[in-house]
Amino acid sequence: MEVSGKSVVAVSRPVVLGPVKTEVDDLWSEGNGGDPL
Repeated sequence: MEVSGKSVVAVSRPVVLGPVKTEVDDLWSEGNGGDPL
């Protein structure tokens, strides 16, 4: 149930999760020598 619930949230809120993922990727890149996740 948890997995399907998270999937629904991810599909229903792409506008919110898109920018968040970009920020996380940017932070991850900075913390790992610039390599993309």
